Amino acid sequence: MPNPTAIVNPAGDNPETILHYAKKLGREVVRRQIFNNIYGRARKPRSKKQIMNAAGIPKDKSQQAQNALDHLAKHHLISKSENDGSVKDGSRILYGKLETIRAHKDEILKFADDSKAAASVATKRSMGVKGAPSFVKIRSGRRSMQKVRGKQLRIAYLVTNPDPSAALNTLQEAKQVTKAIREVALSHKIDLRPFLAPSFDDLIDALNEFRPHVVHFSGHGGDETLLFDNERIGDVGGTALDFDTIVELLDAVEFKPDGLILMACDTVEGAKKFLDHTSFVVAMADSIGDDAASDFSVRFYRSLGSGVALENAVKQGKVSIKGKGYPDAELPTLLTRNEAKAKKPLVS
Repeated sequence: MPNPTAIVNPAGDNPETILHYAKKLGREVVRRQIFNNIYGRARKPRSKKQIMNAAGIPKDKSQQAQNALDHLAKHHLISKSENDGSVKDGSRILYGKLETIRAHKDEILKFADDSKAAASVATKRSMGVKGAPSFVKIRSGRRSMQKVRGKQLRIAYLVTNPDPSAALNTLQEAKQVTKAIREVALSHKIDLRPFLAPSFDDLIDALNEFRPHVVHFSGHGGDETLLFDNERIGDVGGTALDFDTIVELLDAVEFKPDGLILMACDTVEGAKKFLDHTSFVVAMADSIGDDAASDFSVRFYRSLGSGVALENAVKQGKVSIKGKGYPDAELPTLLTRNEAKAKKPLVS
């Protein structure tokens, strides 16, 4: 039975999909030999023995070859199917091409071989910029953690995409999440307020005036930074805020948000530092596709609005995108300062 072809974009052509596959392909020698051979002239799926022979891989590297095939199949770089009897060498499994990968093979190989070129690409949820950002530091004034109070759960939903070349559909995501919340049983207990193209000052104002229990950031991230709007029309690129500066802001505000949702690429690393000021963080362990991120957010908030515990709402969001065939299902990660609290609903 063939494995599902789980891709972010059915056309397989958005930048982050290609970068994702390039990263998973890597440069390990046997893996690359097998990948190049499978996407060579052969048309039909073949067995491991056939591929090893054609690629010139010696028999004493049989286990390495199997590991490489398993890795490529797991990350949807090749197909994996049961032998239909067309190969008579006793093999149970056959491996072959995937059309979406074949169509973008050269780009995948290019970015797998050139990390600098990969890092410079503006994708849907990664910034495509490097280097230390500069901005004004916030004067710290450490205060105690505030618990979620009141009848409504207030959510500040920050929607930003200062780099139009990345074609990020964060606005559509916010629209879908808002619609999903309206349809759940406890919708009257959720106050979601979108903040469009937010700058750093907008975040400060949102924390001071709206006093949200949850801050959701939907946009670009990576290297322990989030990309905010710079509010200058025609000037693309935005302003990068590093996690340390955001921590200083959380330390400086009087009402601490109970949680952060960082729906942006590669935001797990360094996110634990937020737990000094928040109870939980949901962050991404790698580059996540736009559609997967959007679908996760919709399912996550629908579950919260149905009275589901925080921990289970994250799990349901992951299961939901896994069921839709996305390869990003394990990326959303819940970090918590209080495991017992994570087992309770945020809305009840």
